[in-house]
Amino acid sequence: MQNLTFTSPGGGQIGSTTLDYKDAWRLALGANYQLNDTWKLRGGIAFDQTPVQNAYRVPRVPDQDRIAVSAGVQYRLSRDAAIDVGYAYVSFREAASELVSAAQGNLVGTYKSHSNIIGVQYRTDF
Repeated sequence: MQNLTFTSPGGGQIGSTTLDYKDAWRLALGANYQLNDTWKLRGGIAFDQTPVQNAYRVPRVPDQDRIAVSAGVQYRLSRDAAIDVGYAYVSFREAASELVSAAQGNLVGTYKSHSNIIGVQYRTDF
């Protein structure tokens, strides 16, 4: 994605932000362990590289490289049904903003964030 462009319902351009995303990659490793017929344990770790460059980082997308660590469990209710519960912690590296704009002023600073994600799912086969 190179630009984030905003248009009115009539099709006129309201504004545009240059993003100039670069190619990025993700590396992940996960495992399942079948404890018994009823319980399955899960875990994983991932490194995700950001496509955002410092010179184009904006408050709408203050993205940076991140590491995610996750764990989960599956409880099998029957042969055809199961409940899954999972948790992931995502830690973002500190992100620098070096956006320079003669028309709107400069945006120079840093962002630091993390995320906690919880998921619950009921699954049935039919």
